[in-house]
Amino acid sequence: MIDASVLTPQFMGVFRKRSGYLNVGIFSGELWLYSSASVWSKAVTTANLTTAGITLSATAVVCCITYNNTLVVNDGVNRPFTWDGTTGAGGLVSLTNAPAKCYGQPTVYYGKLFFIKDVAASSADRSTIVWSEENAAN
Repeated sequence: MIDASVLTPQFMGVFRKRSGYLNVGIFSGELWLYSSASVWSKAVTTANLTTAGITLSATAVVCCITYNNTLVVNDGVNRPFTWDGTTGAGGLVSLTNAPAKCYGQPTVYYGKLFFIKDVAASSADRSTIVWSEENAAN
C-alpha cells in the first residue's frame, strides 16, 4: 500500500492495452499498478530500470501516452522509454533512436510517435520535432 506522504506522484493515468486497461502511477521514479482490489503494487523498481539501461527521474513531472500497446514514458530529463505493463525489467525498452532529452508530452499522429527535441533540460531551444516510423516507437 502506498503512503502518499512518503512518495512523490509524478504521473497518474490509465494505460490502454489491447488486453484491457491498467491504472498506472509513477511515484518517486518507480512504476506502480492499481489493482481491482484497490491496492497499489510496485511493478517496476529503480533496480529494474537500471537493469534495462533506463534512468527515470524521481522528482520530474512525467508525461506518458499509449502507443502500439505500450506506455511511452518521458520525464524531460532522460531518454524516453516504453513499458508493456509487465513487472520487472523485461517489459522496458529504452528509445535509443529518440533524442537524449525530449520536452513535454509525447504525441501520436497517424501511427507515428512524435517528440519535441530538447537540447538540454530547461533549454530555450525546443524548435525541432522528431518522429518514429509507423507503429515502431524505436
